[in-house]
Amino acid sequence: MLIGRIGKKRVYSRYKSSKTDRQSSSCLPVYEEKCRSLIANFLDVVYSVELDGTITYVSPQVARYGYEPEELFYRNFFEFVAPDCREYVLRKFQERQGESFLTEFKWQGKDGRVFWVEALGKMIYEDAGQPLRQVGIVRDITERKRAEQALWENEEKFRALAESARAGIVLFRGDKFIYVNPETINDLGYTKNELLAMNFWDVVHPDSRELVRSQGLKRLQGIPVPSTYEIKVLTKGGETLWEEASAALIYYMGEPTVIATLFNITGRKRIEKDLMLTQFSIDRAADMALWMAHDGRFIYANEAASKAFGYSREEFLSLKAFDVDPYFNENNWGEHLKEVKERGSYTFEARLRRKDGTFFPGEITVNYLAYDGKEYNCSYIRDITERKRAEEALLESEMKFRVLAETTKAGISLYRGDKSIYANPGIEKITGYTSAELLSKAIWDYVHPDYRELVKKRAMDRQRGQSVPESYEFPVITKDGETRWLEVSAGLIMYQGEPTRMATYFDITERKRAEKALVREKYILTKSQEMAHLGNWAWDAAAGQFAGSDEMHRINGYEPGDVKPTPEWVLSRVHSEDRKVVADFMEVSVRDGKRGSIDYRIIRPDGSVRYVNSIVDKAVRDNSGKVMRLYGITQDVTERKRAEKELAEAKARAELYLDLMAHDINNMNQSAQGFLELALQMLEIDGKIGRDGKVLIEKPLQSVQSSSRLISNVRKLQRLADEGVKTRPVDLRDLYEELKSLDFHIGDRDATINIHDTPHCLVEGSDLLQDVFFNLISNAVKHAWPDRPVTVDVRADRMDQDGRAYYRCTVEDDGPGIPDELKRKLFHRFQRGKTKAHGKGLGLYLVRTLVEGYHGKVWVEDRVLGDPSKGARFVVMLPAVEK
Repeated sequence: MLIGRIGKKRVYSRYKSSKTDRQSSSCLPVYEEKCRSLIANFLDVVYSVELDGTITYVSPQVARYGYEPEELFYRNFFEFVAPDCREYVLRKFQERQGESFLTEFKWQGKDGRVFWVEALGKMIYEDAGQPLRQVGIVRDITERKRAEQALWENEEKFRALAESARAGIVLFRGDKFIYVNPETINDLGYTKNELLAMNFWDVVHPDSRELVRSQGLKRLQGIPVPSTYEIKVLTKGGETLWEEASAALIYYMGEPTVIATLFNITGRKRIEKDLMLTQFSIDRAADMALWMAHDGRFIYANEAASKAFGYSREEFLSLKAFDVDPYFNENNWGEHLKEVKERGSYTFEARLRRKDGTFFPGEITVNYLAYDGKEYNCSYIRDITERKRAEEALLESEMKFRVLAETTKAGISLYRGDKSIYANPGIEKITGYTSAELLSKAIWDYVHPDYRELVKKRAMDRQRGQSVPESYEFPVITKDGETRWLEVSAGLIMYQGEPTRMATYFDITERKRAEKALVREKYILTKSQEMAHLGNWAWDAAAGQFAGSDEMHRINGYEPGDVKPTPEWVLSRVHSEDRKVVADFMEVSVRDGKRGSIDYRIIRPDGSVRYVNSIVDKAVRDNSGKVMRLYGITQDVTERKRAEKELAEAKARAELYLDLMAHDINNMNQSAQGFLELALQMLEIDGKIGRDGKVLIEKPLQSVQSSSRLISNVRKLQRLADEGVKTRPVDLRDLYEELKSLDFHIGDRDATINIHDTPHCLVEGSDLLQDVFFNLISNAVKHAWPDRPVTVDVRADRMDQDGRAYYRCTVEDDGPGIPDELKRKLFHRFQRGKTKAHGKGLGLYLVRTLVEGYHGKVWVEDRVLGDPSKGARFVVMLPAVEK
């Protein structure tokens, strides 16, 4: 019999009750053998267990779990249930003793593997109705469980993406929505249930329904359609929105379904409409606008230009630039247009003539514009009559100029005609001549002979008011015979009541040497191309075959013979960001057969990125003119790219320092000189400087201090650029104690500096770490309300972040705060808040450079969260150094 313990130990008493029963019992072995044969070929495991869980039978299929049937006899069924399922299965077993049940749980294999199984059990009863044992089958559902888990995970990923997307995502089948994400609900104003009960067409604007219907039908029929198109939709409130729609056909829950992504472009559409307003704004702008064709003929004049020059807008269309700017004529207009085209945009000043013959000074910003195959000169003009008067009054102050000239490292000279009338210490140091020697010479006497005539001509042209470059370069011969390169910029000033030319010279010898070295390296590279990293290749466009030299393989990081290149393989080596550009280049080359070259990046098998230049050198055509084969070369130009980047960075640094010296320090010194002149006048009139005149001394002192700080910051930045940040452990408590002894007050600002005590602790830093906090504290005082006291608090706390210990140092103030739009820009060069304080924002740029060099971070936030007007908090995160 199948039910019961296998063997001879147990039989049912009912088989002993009668002769008939004994006859039936004689058939039992045959029946049992048939059952054994059936079970042996059954795919699932058949089992029998007692009420206490003892296994009395298990079929041979239990071998799939690593067991032999004999290993499980008389052992408890629940031993083989995974521990995390055991309590659950036992409870099910006990709850279902009076009926059959189906349950899923994890089963432990003999080798430790865990299987998901599905068990179907049935209780067997004695004649008296008492439960005797349970029999059933166990089926392996591990693969089904894995598939269900994968399906659930994919569904969760799609839902997480759709629920968080900033674009609308919808699924619809036929005309019905079957899914809408929150962004769609937010855009359209309907609830989720309302949309799911609606037809898709209910939200499509009537103007767009035919387009959407035709595109949808084509997509369902497998006909290619544009991936994106623009449609109008209607919100619940009746508002019309523009959406950029993209759709695709997918299978969802086993049925064809359309998934559509909707990007709200209503704002962009409004901007396009607003462009009409732009023309209106230019027509009525306060500044003059004059647009000219290639030949100097005016093609547009706004109302301000018409009013300033006295011509009607219609009259302007019959004039040329020469009619309002006497400097220009038919002969030099072409050179001017060429310069505009080369520079793109620049600003200059000119003496402009009105219709009535009078003149006024104007500041002209010219812009080159090429449109629809034609070239235009778009100029914006500002009447600078008042500014010129102010500049002339300012330039008459010789004292301001002398303070700047005597303290700057740049060379400065004043000259009238061909004679120098002043030479500062900077030019003495550059040339080696004394001031007296320089004043006894013509300004071009120490210019290198090869450039002497050029410098002389430009100097004289400038004095005659002719247009010359704002700045240019030339070499000079020093007193000891050394050749040094200078960059000169010149301008007109009033000195001792007379028009005088002032020239500023910057020693650019080192930069020139670097440029010369680069030119020499490029020359050597050009001459060495025959044995350089060059590979040649041939592309059979008709057959789709590609062949390359051994060096072509090595450029791509392979040894010859490692791969058999094809056009597809070559494209696969290209960096993903450059692949489309290269593919387009190859397509054009095959189509047109023209010579050409392209720079792009490739990725080698080791993951390294290299820059290469490929040149299409020759095309072979068939009789019909179709390109059949292309021949070319490819060169690794990685090192050249790096050199170009380094040169650009060096030039940017040099221009930064030149700009700081020529503008910021000049402004500071001019300010100081102005106050000192007033102080001298007070002495001349009153014979003394009273208490009220104290500010005339304090203000110049502040300017000199600011100038010194700027020079110090420039030197530190140069040192960091040359040497990098060299770190060492710094005790934060000792540093804070040093800060307490420093004076952070600026002028008569009422400032309270609270540097809170902190325990001894070491952080990554250097000798320049003090500058970080000095700049932050000084900045807080400098930019405080001018008429209110300011309180600055400096604190430090230890904290852990990303598994590393830091000290969070804060400098917070109750000043005017920093607007959100400036917070991210504040630590970059030339960025600072909108205050009356002057400067290039160099101090905070130095702070960021140092802190990042210490492997830390720095940022600014509101002292009171969400309210910038309550003051600012600068946060410096410095890595802790364990003792």
